[in-house]
Amino acid sequence: MVAIILNAIIIFLLYFPFFSNSPFLLISDSFFVLIVLVGGIFGLSLANAIFVDEMTLDNNLELEVKIDSLKEEIGELKEMLRTNP
Repeated sequence: MVAIILNAIIIFLLYFPFFSNSPFLLISDSFFVLIVLVGGIFGLSLANAIFVDEMTLDNNLELEVKIDSLKEEIGELKEMLRTNP
């Protein structure tokens, strides 16, 4: 939050003729923009990874239950084949 306020002050100062050619203001503004862009990319990729993981986790739990029931059915069929040759 402090960084956003400082950047707002820097942008405000850039419009004054006395500060318009200040290298410090230009560098700090560029640095802030770079940090926001890089942080946004990392934040979005992290959020995307979490959402995809949760969506596949729900599907996997359902599939595990189905696989367990199929294993039980296969076991019953094998037992039937052993008892009735």
